[in-house]
Amino acid sequence: MRAPVPYIWLGPRWYAWLEFGPDNRHATFMAIGKRVAVELGGTFEEYLPNPSDDGKEYAKVVVGGAFLLLMRRTGIGPALGAECHDLPLLLRIALLYGAEYRGWRWPLYRLWQRVVARRPDAEPGRAPGPARR
Repeated sequence: MRAPVPYIWLGPRWYAWLEFGPDNRHATFMAIGKRVAVELGGTFEEYLPNPSDDGKEYAKVVVGGAFLLLMRRTGIGPALGAECHDLPLLLRIALLYGAEYRGWRWPLYRLWQRVVARRPDAEPGRAPGPARR
């Protein structure tokens, strides 16, 4: 079994989650949200506060124009999520925490970055998914 280190997982529709490990305490959740906001010059605001160490809790972290969702659920621990257009910021945060990449979609994302995102006709901020019709 792997040690509980931070890792970043790329899910369907290129939504990514930075998982921080099994520590499900409210204090850990708050510390992560405030640290990310302070270090990157953003704001931290609770959506669904829950000071108890049980249950779920949500907050948002806004940095520039990027919106990140911080959540905490029993049995999972805190995680920071981002949509595809905010993925570069989440990757920067993952580096700050020393997170490892997990999941089979990362090679596809890197290929998309090399082939499509660097093309001169690529739309800025365009999601790395199938072409829109």
